[in-house]
Amino acid sequence: MNLRIRVKSISKLKDIFSFENFSTTANTIEELICDMVATNVTKFNSSKNAELFLMSKESIDNLESLGKISFGGKKDNQRKVDTRIMQDEAIFQFKNKRFKIINETQKKEYTSLDECLDLVENDCLVFIKLAMLEGRWF
Repeated sequence: MNLRIRVKSISKLKDIFSFENFSTTANTIEELICDMVATNVTKFNSSKNAELFLMSKESIDNLESLGKISFGGKKDNQRKVDTRIMQDEAIFQFKNKRFKIINETQKKEYTSLDECLDLVENDCLVFIKLAMLEGRWF
């Protein structure tokens, strides 16, 4: 099933809201989250490796001396993100109400992981990340 995911951007070069197409066979919220995380981790890992081939050892050393390479320096550039760990983290965040998933087309909010998705082709889903403010209120 093809879905549209609404994405908010803070870039001045792009529109504030844009849509990304996403294809899934998920039947529950948990499956949807795992599918989305797996797709994005794969995309991230492949783009990360593509950028590494463009950088020579000298340019990496120069960037490192300027403080542009962080989190362990050159070793960190060769690591790949683990899909299972990221899926567990996303599920943990959803359980702790750190983000919401809303079906904009059907005007429905999903609240539990085992909730059945009643999706129709080209439904628009919105993921809203909640930030903790002072006083521990969202």
